Amino acid sequence: MNLDKDTLNLLQQTAVKAAGAQMVAGLNPRRQVLVVNGEMEMLEIPPAIREHQMASLEDLILFAGRIADEEKSNPVVYHSQDRVVLVIDDADRRDQVIFHLHYSREFAALVGLSETCVFDQRQFLRLLRLVLNVDAATVALFRRLDWKVTNESRGEVLHGRESLGRSVEAAVQGSAEVPDELPVAVPIYDNFGEDMPYLIRCLIEFDAVNARLQFLPAPGELVRVLDWHQGSIRIRLEAALQAEGEKGVPIYYGKP
Repeated sequence: MNLDKDTLNLLQQTAVKAAGAQMVAGLNPRRQVLVVNGEMEMLEIPPAIREHQMASLEDLILFAGRIADEEKSNPVVYHSQDRVVLVIDDADRRDQVIFHLHYSREFAALVGLSETCVFDQRQFLRLLRLVLNVDAATVALFRRLDWKVTNESRGEVLHGRESLGRSVEAAVQGSAEVPDELPVAVPIYDNFGEDMPYLIRCLIEFDAVNARLQFLPAPGELVRVLDWHQGSIRIRLEAALQAEGEKGVPIYYGKP
């Protein structure tokens, strides 16, 4: 029967009270004194389960290398799009060292775009300049856009027949050729050592009638760069932890 930590603590407290025993905390946090009917017994307090938080992949690799050198160790490393996890003992799977990966502001903005997102010209410029950090020369291409909408109506009335027609022509023009694709260079993550930029191809659709723009990463682009960066992480892990002639640490693309 498996009991959670809270249940075990409650059972222990109930048993102690029933036996007229008392736990006395000492100056040493690794030890406590159990007093039962005037008799004292020193109890060793085991360390808490490890869940270290690393600030860089390099430090996780250093920790993994140290663990791998220990006799009877059984470490394994998992990497995924939001974290790299060193499991100290794969048979136990409780003590872990974790390097959390955090999306950069730029990449998170691209992830949040959908087909329902539309921008007026001012909003689009703010997205390029203040969020995606696009260079000034590229932003300038969209600073002056001429939205033209032309309505033409004509009618024809003959004996026994009436015909009415209307056409709408819309166009957008700029001071230079306005592109319908825009590659943007953004980092996926903002973690130390993981902030290298990737070129992501984005598509632009113009709604000239309503003077609006739609901006989306091309299909598959976000998955492509995420997988590319995971490949970079894998290469660095293998180079450091699976050196030829040494014990090595197993590495898997996934989560424990």
